[in-house]
Amino acid sequence: MILETLRLFFLFVVAVSILPLSILAARNYARSKRAIVEGMARLDEETLDRLGWEAREYIGTFDLFAPFRMGWAAWGLAVQKQSAVLQRILLQGLPDSVVLPDEIRRSLRRYRCFFWLFFAPVAVLVLFFAFIRLSHVLADFSGLPVSLCFILLGAGSGVWIFTPLEKFQKWPEIEDPS
Repeated sequence: MILETLRLFFLFVVAVSILPLSILAARNYARSKRAIVEGMARLDEETLDRLGWEAREYIGTFDLFAPFRMGWAAWGLAVQKQSAVLQRILLQGLPDSVVLPDEIRRSLRRYRCFFWLFFAPVAVLVLFFAFIRLSHVLADFSGLPVSLCFILLGAGSGVWIFTPLEKFQKWPEIEDPS
């Protein structure tokens, strides 16, 4: 009884102490995304054109009025383009020949670091346990084996993760005009 109480107390303390850290990490992650988008918007038109990037304002996760300000279709397209470019930055970085201020380079490193060290492992753990639960529910519903349902859910998420394919393309090298 005492050990069970201590275990519950320990789990509560750990959960409560992780919450502020995760909020701080999410805040820094969003700040670094904003700095990257705004920093790339300051590049000259020729460089932006070569990279396939359009200078636009940052659309944050909690920007609730953006769909009303931009229109639903324009907002959806802008969010899709922004997330594709940010995913490409996550996977490829930026070409070394693109000249960005040190502040933007630090934000880029911070963005990649927060994603790969915090958000990706948490997402993998959450999806893994969710797929275990969903595969049991799907097996009960459809009569298929649980292992096949787990594989089908994994394949479906693979399609979701690997689209759009443009995020895997290397950035074109930009020649330095000087």
